[in-house]
Amino acid sequence: MIEIDLIREGNRVYQQVLRAKAMGLSATLTLEEWVDRIQQFEGLCAYCLEAPFTSLDHLMPPSTGGNTIVSNCVPVCLLCNSRKNDRVLCDTSADVSFEAKLEQVRYVLKNNLRIAKPKSDEQKEEEIKITFRLDEEMHAALREVARSHNRSLNGELLTAVADHLKRSQKEQRKP
Repeated sequence: MIEIDLIREGNRVYQQVLRAKAMGLSATLTLEEWVDRIQQFEGLCAYCLEAPFTSLDHLMPPSTGGNTIVSNCVPVCLLCNSRKNDRVLCDTSADVSFEAKLEQVRYVLKNNLRIAKPKSDEQKEEEIKITFRLDEEMHAALREVARSHNRSLNGELLTAVADHLKRSQKEQRKP
C-alpha cells in the first residue's frame, strides 16, 4: 500500500479545479477520484511507470481545452511532465478510451517523437494568412502531396512553401 498525503493531494486537486474553472473548462475531479488514480498507478508516473509521481498532468492540457476530469488526469513524474509539457500527445476524440490515450502518450515519450506544441491564436492567424496567399491550384497540389505522404498539411509545410514563394517573387522583380 502506498502512502498518500491527503492534504497535499487535496490542495493539488483544488488548485487544478480552480484553474480549470477560471479558464471556463469543466472541473469535476474529486480528491477521491484523484487518490484512486494515484493508486491505479501504485504511486508511480503514469507515463514511464518507473519514477514516483510528483504532479498531476492532463492528457489533453487545459491550454488546449482539456478538462480537469478523472478521465483526463494522471499522476506523473517531473521528467515526464517536463518532456510532455503543454502538448497534446494523443487522440482527443471522445470515442478513444483513457487507456488508449495513455498508451499513445507513453509511446511518444518513450520514442522521443517530436510533437509540436499547440499553436497560439496569433500563430494560427498567421498560418491562415499564408494559406490565403496561396492560389487554389498550389493549395490543392500541397494537399495532394501531404495526402500521398500520409502527413497533414501543417504549418511547417506552409512555411516552406511561403519562403519559396517569396524567393520566386524576388527573382521575378529582378531586371
